[in-house]
Amino acid sequence: MTDHAESPMRRQPPQREGFAVLAGIRDAVAAARWQVVLPGAAALLLGLGSLHLLQLLARPLALLFLGVVIAAALSPLVAWLDRKLPRAAAVAAPYVALVLVVVFALFLVVPPFLAQAQDALNRLPMLVTDLSTWLADRGLVSEDQLFNLLASQVNRLVGFVASLPALVLGLLLEIITVFFLSLYWLLVQPRIWSFTLSLIPEGRQDAVADELREMGTVMGGYVRGVAIDAVIVGTLAYVGFMVLGIQFPLVLAIVAGILEVVPYVGPILAGIPPVIVALFDSPGQAALVLVFWIALQQFENNILVPYVMRSQTNIPPVLVVFALLAGLTIGGVLGAFVAIPLSGALRILIIRTLAPAVRRWTGADVSRQENEHPRAA
Repeated sequence: MTDHAESPMRRQPPQREGFAVLAGIRDAVAAARWQVVLPGAAALLLGLGSLHLLQLLARPLALLFLGVVIAAALSPLVAWLDRKLPRAAAVAAPYVALVLVVVFALFLVVPPFLAQAQDALNRLPMLVTDLSTWLADRGLVSEDQLFNLLASQVNRLVGFVASLPALVLGLLLEIITVFFLSLYWLLVQPRIWSFTLSLIPEGRQDAVADELREMGTVMGGYVRGVAIDAVIVGTLAYVGFMVLGIQFPLVLAIVAGILEVVPYVGPILAGIPPVIVALFDSPGQAALVLVFWIALQQFENNILVPYVMRSQTNIPPVLVVFALLAGLTIGGVLGAFVAIPLSGALRILIIRTLAPAVRRWTGADVSRQENEHPRAA
């Protein structure tokens, strides 16, 4: 029996021990790499799938949000009626009144509107001929250029007219969808309100309820303000066009009222058609129409908007412009309609919830919070 008995596990040479350590490190790095790569790849796929799903659902979600915004616009009236009538009757009454007003307005407006529109279409070839002669006489466009331009525009017009029934049907279905979404939202609003507050701790329920009311006031107030502004501007435009004696006053006034829905850009675009129509009568009348339109815009910007819009909502102009551009870029016209009230609601959320949370986390002055709360008008 030797003095130094062999151990059951033969000791590895130093060189082999180094290789074993390196192999262990390599295995650990490989395991850690897969622990990072697999969750990262899953998160990336989940993010891409969510973006694709959001892209597919963008328009339905926009219609749903638009229905919520319209419901918020009618909510004060429904709340007042709710104290006097059952909930279903209080919700149905504004919609019945709205339908009756629209039907009555269509009964008054549609026949003269169609007559003036038909007259405009009948005069369109003559107007195009006069414009072509005027441009050719002054050497602004050659006859070949003018012919090619008119031919391309006619082709576009034919394509637009061919697709118009489908567009009108799709728009009508979306309007009906938004109508019933807003109606349903008002019907179930008390239950949604109770369920939402049940998720909040008791000590925070009053603050959250106040914040939700402010969001609804801002979103609904914007819709009410835009509607009031469009009706007043359209009415004043019709009276002005009638006094000035230009053709198609009702058609031009309705176009002006509709374009008032688009902030900043709409009023400018609405002034172009009446000036062009008046120009075919005489340059003097076109100048009078231009002066009238500038005066109307001054009245709207300095008196009507401050009195109506700022009494209904509290959205800064810079935020309105940014939301309008972002909405147009992401979702077109529907995106622009949705983006402005959505930005107003997000502003309330940031000021009332996110900013105080950041101040508490950073130890900043929390007393500034009370001065920044945008109270509803």
